[in-house]
Parts: sequence; C-alpha cells; structure tokens
Amino acid sequence: MGAYMLAIETAFVALCIGVIALAAPTIVGGMDAIPSWGKYVVAVICFLVAAWQIFGFSTILADHTHLYHVYWVVNLIATLVVLCFTIAFTVTAAGKHNSAIDACMARFEGSLAYDGLGIQQVESALDNGRHKVCDILTWADVGLMGGLVVLVGLVQLYMCAMQSLYGKRQRAAEKASVSRPDPDMMPMRQNRMWDPRRYEPVANQDAPPANPLYETYTR
Repeated sequence: MGAYMLAIETAFVALCIGVIALAAPTIVGGMDAIPSWGKYVVAVICFLVAAWQIFGFSTILADHTHLYHVYWVVNLIATLVVLCFTIAFTVTAAGKHNSAIDACMARFEGSLAYDGLGIQQVESALDNGRHKVCDILTWADVGLMGGLVVLVGLVQLYMCAMQSLYGKRQRAAEKASVSRPDPDMMPMRQNRMWDPRRYEPVANQDAPPANPLYETYTR
C-alpha cells in the first residue's frame, strides 16, 4: 500500500507544479530575467512524470522488481532535472535583479510626465519610491521561489529515497524466496506425503515375519 501512496503523491505534486507553471501570473521577480520558455519546459517534464506514474502502478501491481527499478530511476532523474531547472531560474532571477526592477517599473508604474504636474522634484521622489517598491517585490518573489524550490525538492527527494527503499526490500524478498524456497511448495516435502518426524526404516522384505500371518492346523 505504501508504494501506491508514493506513486500517487508523485503524480499529484507533478500535476500541481505543471499547472502552476502554466497558469500562474507573471512573477515580478522573474520579469526580463527568467526566459519565457522556462515555464513550458518545467510543465512538460512534470506532466510526463505524472503520466509515468501509470507505469509505476503497473510495476507495483505485477511485483516486477526489474521494471520497478527502471521506474524509480526515471523518477529520480526527472526530479533532479526539474530541480536543476528551477534552481537555475531562481539564481538567474537573483542575478538579474536590476533588470527585473526596470521591467517592474515599466509595466506597473507610469511616468509622471502624463500627469502634467511639471514638478521634477516630486517626480524624482515618487520614482525613487516606486523603485524601492519594485526592489522589495522582486527580492520577495526570489525568496519565495527559492524557499518553494528547496521545500518541494527536499520532499520529492525523500519520496524518491522511500521508493528506493521499497525496491531494495522487494528485491531482497525475491532473492530470499529463490534461495530458500518454501518447503510446502516441494511435492515430496508436503506434510501429507512425508513427515520426517514420523519416518521409520522399511523392514527387510527377505526376512521372515516375526509373527506368522496365519497358523497351520495339523490335527
């Protein structure tokens, strides 16, 4: 039952990450920093991992040790690939922090020139305030992305470790059953056919019986 739950958890998390990667609004901390194709790469990998769990269910149901090992290896590789992409995107967003601030101000903040005030000092003060707001937002987004990547990554790596442990126990049980077969599965060892505790040597057939089988009357 535990192996099935691990596969269900992996499929659920992969589907959630894939949907969030496509449906989430624009991340302020990643504007002009994270490439636009990044979310599609993460989503495709996650959807493939979710579909791969169907194969995992079949290997668990069939109790096939070799195929289950292949299933676990693919799970581990896919988890590491998604982690590498998300970590790389987070680091890129942090490295291009200034570009993200400029994109934030250009998208969400308008210029005071349209207000017609003509006061340069007021415009500069408000622009500085807007810059600080975008600065805080971008760092907050990067921090949230990094924390989420670390949390989900550690959880999924732990799940992969549990799947590996299940596979090791599965192979150990199979090896033990092959090296030490069940005595009841051997026809000549079944209790109703042979019980070594009740075994008695067979008497010599050539020797005369101890007691005659019948008496001869010579009266």
